Order: sequence, then structure tokens, then C-alpha cells
Amino acid sequence: MRTAKLLVALGIALAPWSGTPAAAQGGAMLNDSASECDIAGALGIPKAECPGTAPAPMRGLHIGNSAAMSAPQPDVAPPVAQEHTAAFQIRFEFGSARLTGEARQLLDRIGSVLAAPTAAGARYRISGHTDGVGSTTRNQKLSEDRAEAVKGYLVTRFGLEAGRVDAVGKGASELRNRQDPGAAENRRVEITNLGS
Repeated sequence: MRTAKLLVALGIALAPWSGTPAAAQGGAMLNDSASECDIAGALGIPKAECPGTAPAPMRGLHIGNSAAMSAPQPDVAPPVAQEHTAAFQIRFEFGSARLTGEARQLLDRIGSVLAAPTAAGARYRISGHTDGVGSTTRNQKLSEDRAEAVKGYLVTRFGLEAGRVDAVGKGASELRNRQDPGAAENRRVEITNLGS
């Protein structure tokens, strides 16, 4: 319950109720209008201009005179200690891995967060998911292609190191809404911040 209240406080939209909180089904579900602050909060990436995402800075220990000790010290963000996952309804052209204009706009906000200096050194997993309509083989291939399309866009446009971004396809193996295998919330891309 505490997790759900935190997600609501961050302005993160939860998936439609299906008996299990969205946070327990693969992370927060963010909609097309998610802001950079929503994305940073869901992925556990500190962002100074976003309330609630910036951790308390760690200051260096100084041994010496009081003048040196009172001088301003640079802020150092602590590394992410646990995985953070956010699910996005990234839109593709029907039955393909071609990104739509809406998808690019959302990925531009996501990429801006992932490429921020406070995210330096982090590793990410991009997981593609399909709904339960169609063959298992087709859904698996489509989910892999879509995860690779998102990875390719973020690597090319934002300069993320390809070796720090894994793309995997899950097909329809992890439906978000098992009661309705064809539901839109099952067609999603999840991004997990694996830490450094």
C-alpha cells in the first residue's frame, strides 16, 4: 500500500486494477504524458530539478584547516542500490517495430533522463512485451524487434553506450492483465535501471 501511495504522489499512473498492484507486476505504468520527473522517479534516477528524486548529497571528508572545511564541496549522487522498473505504452505501427511520432516524443523524454549526468554508469534492460493475441512465435519475435527498436533509438539519439543497454523480448509470457490477454496494457516496453 505504501508503494502505491508513493507512485500516486509521484504522479505515476497505475495500471487498471486486475487484482495485483501495478508495482508488483513489473513496475509503475507511465502513460504518454509522463514528464521527465515522473520517469526519473520511477527509474530511481536523481534529477536535481525534480522534487523527490534528488538524494541527499554525499560530501567528502576534509582534514585540514577550518577554511578548507567550510568551502563548498561538489555533490556526489550515490549509486542506485536496487533495480527500478517502469513500463511505458510506447506506440508502434500496427504489427511492426516501427516507432510512431508519439513514441519518439515519449522516448525523447526517457532518453533525456537516461543520458543525464546523474545516471552515468548505469546499466539498463529494455523488455518488449506483446498482448496474448496471435501466435507465440510471432509475439516473441515482435517483442524482441520492438525492444531492439527502442534500444537503437536511445543509443543513436542520446549516445547511450550500447553495451550498457540490453534488449530482450518477452512475447506474451508476462501479461500485465491476465484476465484480458488482448488488453492494451499488455503491449508495453519496460525499462529497468539495473544500477551501476
